[in-house]
Amino acid sequence: MGGVSWFVRGAVALILTLANTAGMAPVWFCKGVLIWSKNPKVSPNPIQWMLTFTARAMLFWLAKVGCQPALNTRTPSRLRDWILCRRFAWIQPAPVKTIDASSKDKFTFDDTGLPVRLRPEEITKRSAGLWYLNPQEKYVNGQLQKATRKTPVLLYFHGGAYITLEAGDIFVGLTLARLQARFGKLDVFSINYRLAPGSKYPTQLFEAFSAWKHLRELGYEHILIGGDSAGANLALTLWKYLQEVEEDSAAVRGLILHSPWLDMQGFKRQAYKDKLHTCALTPDYTIIGFNALQTRGLPKAEDPWISPVHWDSSILSKLPPVIVTNGGAEALMEEANIFVRNIKSAGRDVDHFIMHDRLHTNIIPSPSSPNTLTILER
Repeated sequence: MGGVSWFVRGAVALILTLANTAGMAPVWFCKGVLIWSKNPKVSPNPIQWMLTFTARAMLFWLAKVGCQPALNTRTPSRLRDWILCRRFAWIQPAPVKTIDASSKDKFTFDDTGLPVRLRPEEITKRSAGLWYLNPQEKYVNGQLQKATRKTPVLLYFHGGAYITLEAGDIFVGLTLARLQARFGKLDVFSINYRLAPGSKYPTQLFEAFSAWKHLRELGYEHILIGGDSAGANLALTLWKYLQEVEEDSAAVRGLILHSPWLDMQGFKRQAYKDKLHTCALTPDYTIIGFNALQTRGLPKAEDPWISPVHWDSSILSKLPPVIVTNGGAEALMEEANIFVRNIKSAGRDVDHFIMHDRLHTNIIPSPSSPNTLTILER
């Protein structure tokens, strides 16, 4: 999407969001006060309610009008990176086995076992990555690589139902990456993957694998993989690919999943419906996102390549250590509970942090709280 189109669509989404919010704000606030007053320890406060419903309106209208960030076509200025406390990096696309069968590259993308093949136009496109470095370790000018850094690295994917937001957006992407870099003492490499419907499945997996290849070639032998919401879905999909296709999963140090989107049909669960009044996500938003990913109805909603909640013990039993975080007031809570139970049944290590009064991607609202610090330092 070009800059002009992004601006126009964004302006339309903003106007519709403001109109929606202005009309419903008194209702949202009064309802929030009523519910919070009955059980303040486990219910979002009225301000959280207002922010949640404003975010819900914004996400819905961004998806509805098709507003997406413009693709990176050139390297941003150093001034911009300095202001945002980040470092930009281009990620070259990995070779694709079905196109370059003669490639001797150790890291070659093989899409033959996936439910959908990679589109030819996606094969040569490079991706953008943003480094958010551990502020406690001094950065020495030059190319980032394991030889010059003691800090562990986290390969991170932003959320947004595969159709909205980006790695550097100030609402979630930038904020959550910087929090994890600071409090988790990590170097976070956040990927600005291409969005649907312009780029269909498995483009995002291809970009995730290319980012993995990028880090491995920089010398990283142990890499954490993480994400929030749809980004957590992509993190799990990448691990599955590394385990079953690339056979490089031994280098995955662990998985960090914030409010993971684990079931493309999760909106049908009663538990999902029961939490709709306190969650920024809606069935319409997630349906738009999943449909945008598909090509002629593939992948199907129950396919393990897109819905990790359907993984069986043969996959789960090979998982590295996993951390899952959820807000108790979010609609994705039940599918996370199911996934965590399945991991435990398979005999693997998993820590599930639930903040009962928090919302979707719950780590953001109060980074200084004891629970949040425990998660980030884990």
